[in-house]
Amino acid sequence: MAKEIAQSRRLEVVKLYFEGLAYDDIAKKTGVAKGSVAAIVEALRAGEFPQFEHVTDLVNELRELTVSLRKADITVTEAAPLFILLKKLIGLGVEPIHLESWVRMCRAVPEGEFSRSQIIQAAGKLAELEQEGLSYEQTLERLRTSSGELKRLEAELAELRSDKTKLHGRREELVQANHRLEAESTRLQGRLNAMAMKEKREEDRLQELGEQVKQCQDEMAQIETEKSKLGREPVSFRERRW
Repeated sequence: MAKEIAQSRRLEVVKLYFEGLAYDDIAKKTGVAKGSVAAIVEALRAGEFPQFEHVTDLVNELRELTVSLRKADITVTEAAPLFILLKKLIGLGVEPIHLESWVRMCRAVPEGEFSRSQIIQAAGKLAELEQEGLSYEQTLERLRTSSGELKRLEAELAELRSDKTKLHGRREELVQANHRLEAESTRLQGRLNAMAMKEKREEDRLQELGEQVKQCQDEMAQIETEKSKLGREPVSFRERRW
């Protein structure tokens, strides 16, 4: 009895089928036998996948579309804006059979200072401006005015950049000067602190000397007092003492 293929593997087969891969490539990528791949696709067409019921009638068309995109090396994401472009071209009267002629016309645009793509884009932009009510001459005048304004702004920008460079240099000079001043201030503060300590020591020494002088003065005053007392004593008393 053949082993039943997991639903996740079956869905992977369907995904690759819608991406335009051949049965052989699907079989190699999923590990599912080619015959089983074909059976899963038939089940898809028969509406046996609830997830794809709404596109059952379009399975073949979707498959052909993805195969065509794959052959043209165009992804589904790239195809969406291309379809929009094609619809606009058809609206301009450019039928699909004339697209190659339209491409040749674009390639015939001579390239000089600007590439063909730039010229074509500029033409499209000019057409949009004309739809907004601006004539070719008005557009040129606006372009001249804008170009003059752009040159003026570019000159101002260059001047501002030059000023910025100068200010940056001046700032560096001021930073260096500030560092020098801070170093000098630290050095002077150190000297000032040393001088203050020296002055304090000298004040303490002077106070000590003052106290010693006062003590000497007190002692001398006491001696003088004693001398005075001795000078007033009677001679006989002094002789008896001696």
